[in-house]
Amino acid sequence: MLYPIVVFFIGLVLIGEAPGQPIGAPSHDRPYFMPQDERDRIRELIQREVWAKEEYARVKAAAEKGEGYWSAFLYALEDDPRYLPAARKWLLAYGERGGDIYKARERLNDPDFFKGGQPGIPQVYYNLDVSPMVAYDWVYKGLTAEEREVIEEGILTSARFRMRSMDRWSQTPNLVFKPTYMVAMAGLVTGNKELLDWGFYRKPGSSRGGYFQVLDVMLKDGGPWAEAPIYPITHNSLLLMAKMSWYLRLWDGKDWFSDRSPNGGSPKGLMDYYIDTAYPIERTGYGPGQIRVATYGDGSTSAKGDLFLVNPASEKSVSMTEALAAAYNVSGDPRYAAFLALAPDYQPNLVDRRPLPEKVELPPAPSKIWPTSGLAMLRSDESPAYWTSGSAIAVFQLMTQGYGHDHRDKFSITLHGAGRLFYPDYNAAQYENPAIGWTRNSIAHNTLIVDEGETRNATPTGIRHEFTPEVKFLSTSASGVFEGVDQTRALLLTREYLLDLFHAASKTPHTYDYVLHSFGKPRPTTPELFKPSTAPVRRYGLMVNPQAMATGEPWSLDFVIKEEPKSEKVADEEEAYAPEKKEKKGKKEREKENYGQEWYDPTATLRVTMAAEPETLVTYGMGVEAVPMLVARRANLQETVFVVTHEPFADAAKPNITRVTKLARTREAIVVRVDAGDYTDYVAVAFGPQEDMPRHVLASTSEPRTTFAFKNYGYLRVARDGRVTARGGWIGFRIPQAKGPLTMNGHPADTERSEGYLVFGEIPTEADPPLQVDPECPLPVKASPAVVRLAPEDGRLVTFTIQNVLKEAVSGWIEFDLPKGLAVEPARREFGPLHPGNTVQISVIFTTNQPAGGRYIVPYRIIYRPAGAKAEVRTAPKGMTITVGPVLESVYQSPQPGVYLVNAPRYIAKLDMFHGLFRYLADDNNTARLDGTPLFTFSDGQKDLLFEGTERAFTWPTEVPAGLAAHTYDRARYRILFFNDRATVIMDPDWTQFAKTYFTLPGEWISPEGPPQWKRIAAVDDSGKEFDAQPGAQVKVAAAELEFPGARWNLCFEFKPAQEVSFNGAGMKFQLRNSLGDNWSVGFCKPGKLDTWRQWWKQN
Repeated sequence: MLYPIVVFFIGLVLIGEAPGQPIGAPSHDRPYFMPQDERDRIRELIQREVWAKEEYARVKAAAEKGEGYWSAFLYALEDDPRYLPAARKWLLAYGERGGDIYKARERLNDPDFFKGGQPGIPQVYYNLDVSPMVAYDWVYKGLTAEEREVIEEGILTSARFRMRSMDRWSQTPNLVFKPTYMVAMAGLVTGNKELLDWGFYRKPGSSRGGYFQVLDVMLKDGGPWAEAPIYPITHNSLLLMAKMSWYLRLWDGKDWFSDRSPNGGSPKGLMDYYIDTAYPIERTGYGPGQIRVATYGDGSTSAKGDLFLVNPASEKSVSMTEALAAAYNVSGDPRYAAFLALAPDYQPNLVDRRPLPEKVELPPAPSKIWPTSGLAMLRSDESPAYWTSGSAIAVFQLMTQGYGHDHRDKFSITLHGAGRLFYPDYNAAQYENPAIGWTRNSIAHNTLIVDEGETRNATPTGIRHEFTPEVKFLSTSASGVFEGVDQTRALLLTREYLLDLFHAASKTPHTYDYVLHSFGKPRPTTPELFKPSTAPVRRYGLMVNPQAMATGEPWSLDFVIKEEPKSEKVADEEEAYAPEKKEKKGKKEREKENYGQEWYDPTATLRVTMAAEPETLVTYGMGVEAVPMLVARRANLQETVFVVTHEPFADAAKPNITRVTKLARTREAIVVRVDAGDYTDYVAVAFGPQEDMPRHVLASTSEPRTTFAFKNYGYLRVARDGRVTARGGWIGFRIPQAKGPLTMNGHPADTERSEGYLVFGEIPTEADPPLQVDPECPLPVKASPAVVRLAPEDGRLVTFTIQNVLKEAVSGWIEFDLPKGLAVEPARREFGPLHPGNTVQISVIFTTNQPAGGRYIVPYRIIYRPAGAKAEVRTAPKGMTITVGPVLESVYQSPQPGVYLVNAPRYIAKLDMFHGLFRYLADDNNTARLDGTPLFTFSDGQKDLLFEGTERAFTWPTEVPAGLAAHTYDRARYRILFFNDRATVIMDPDWTQFAKTYFTLPGEWISPEGPPQWKRIAAVDDSGKEFDAQPGAQVKVAAAELEFPGARWNLCFEFKPAQEVSFNGAGMKFQLRNSLGDNWSVGFCKPGKLDTWRQWWKQN
């Protein structure tokens, strides 16, 4: 939607169509930001309040000393011409220097400044002082036309520099929002149509558009900002929204803070989101305590601090006090006042900080979900006591959607209990290079990991929730977070504990790891069963001192938090900077920490208890930055459910839960019993989206008369005296050792007693069949190639080798379960009779018909009949990997460095994760022509930027279609685009800081049959006509073919446009013009088929 805007000044009429209510004309004459009712409010405060009298005296003293801002304020407040000269002088100087951005005028007049990659422009992103603009409005009537012109020219100069910079370059939404705010404010005070259009309405539907466009795109579900939650605070998005809402309210008297965009977002909704995701008060000994906010993604909890709604005890942490104060100023919301009252240093002022009421009350704390954003906050106590009781539990869950600055954290949780954050989303290293493979990866989050891989963004297939006084239920289901795996994470939070039911199911076997990270020290309840282990290698190679046990029994482990004061020695070690660095940075004072005994005295403990499951490997150890971690692994399974309770308690209290038992399982549901000293809980949960809410009937495997019939979920508690409280979709149940009465969903319900069982509702005579799995195939099977690489319309022969290790001959066939767009010929490939000890090879052809690109784990199974047997044996599926189109996979292989593996239809490539150096290239027959040495390096003509010694770099991979962006030394950014038969390299002109890139291809190829030779070089003359040239000629090269003796595939190169290439044996050197999109490609072709290879590009 376009938002037309028409402006008429003076007597402004601003007509526009925008999210929420459009900006109209101001409701009064200038000063727009000091209407009469605002003047009256300030004057009344000065007359009535002692603090206001003192503040007024301070302001007057500052104005009398010539401070321009306060002089302008008093001029507007009192209409006193004595204050005009100081304000005028200050504002004229501001205008004459071109506003607040140094050299803005000079750079706008420099035609070359905006041609290159984005330079350092911190003033565009970080200069946020609008006081000269506001002051200009306050004194506008006292200025001459000539003075106004000078001041406005300065305002417009800096605004236009911001606009030009953001039109040429860009950044993340939180950064672009700041110049957007500044331009919009400049438009309001000057009435300039260009600025108003740009600042409020540009780029409809863009997260980097005008003010209203950004609010509509970035604020979802009535609350969250669509980036990691630290960014609207550290980069002031929320603060600027509150301030803009305040200035617009002064402008026209409307409530812009609560105004909702078409997508339902508002500045108020964002402020409320932070309150709705805040944990209970942590008693620190500093004032009433600190209130921590749930964080995730970049900028989340770290050794450097955390995000706090108010009053953090450590100055290292990020406080929302300023944003909260601005929100309170514009809204007067008493909830905000209650939190601001916790800040010892909060002081009102005359301009934009309201005084707090004498009496404040902390608000209720409801549980809440934001389904579009994929976020949820569960609170065990939803009353105001949540904040202060010290016993409330809070669980924050990320679902499966993506967000800006995100991590591979899908399905992850954080947990706060007993006054402490136990399970953080720990940000060990901000913007950690992917090569390290920890902070931004799934391994660093409290989630489920499949085959040591990385979670992917996915739209949930189902979100179910019900929040009641007894239990908060949330179930999130999704498919594709891991390829071919369906997952459901069901959380049930009671006042005492969290029950976590994490289900994963696939048609093929996988390894499933349930992972937790805690600030508590791990203490297993059976330490004698844990031994030093080397089991968690590869992906868990950074875990220190792992201890492991294998078990099929229930098990428990405590996480214990006992804070200890930091010694002076430790603090000094942390501050041990080189003296010269101290001098360069100026005097650095140690960040103050205000923790007292109220923080250090308590001990907080959380007990993890997991229900029994055969062949569970439990490992704990220290993760990165000595944050303890726990991993429970189950391997070679199609599906599993991790049944886990998390029970926090404090000081001398003891855990109440004694055992967690899985009573019954079907393919679609589970029933669990939680035994505790004071109660017994039964929980029934269905897996998957449950769109039609089908009925489930489960009977206990150990006590078949104990039966449960339900829809969706059910929770019931049997108290020690036999009373029963139930919530959820119970149809009926029969349970032992319960007397009643029964309260069902808040109302009395009829029951009966029968042979020692309490019976409610209708219980079907037959239960759903228990979970059954097919037997493992006893015949070893191997597929070749191991990865089947296909183009969207393609075919490839695959050979299966089957060995008979049984004592009798077998016959059978292979059955495939293929996704849409994939087929196999023949559809049924039979084998046998295969005699004992013999091996057979059978081949099929996989074909594609435009399936979606990506990586598929295709299930296949052997169905066989032993000689003389009547029945066939249907075995459990195995999985084979098929890729369609170029597909990138992150491969961590500790202790070896991580690599990006690209499987493309006609080649295989590997690139270093750290900087993207291209080190491996194999043709369609898996013949490697490069392994270890770089395919290419580059420089800016003076300094090497990409080479084996590159020390500062970052990479951004794309899985499908495969692609890689990388920067080196913050001076160059390059991209590699992977296609079916080639990889194309191009420099990014928006981020590269120089005009030409100098490439070197060392040409250290693998060629066992003899040195490779240039078979053909296609050169271009001055008229553009191609001709064949020799390596030594000084010509522009359009393409070249490098021949390997006796090979089925040759290397091909292409340059667009043709470039001057210097050949050095089998290597090359050339330059690319960065701003013009010059690029080069490498791939494989059949010998002598260079033109055919080039033709593909023209056709595709």
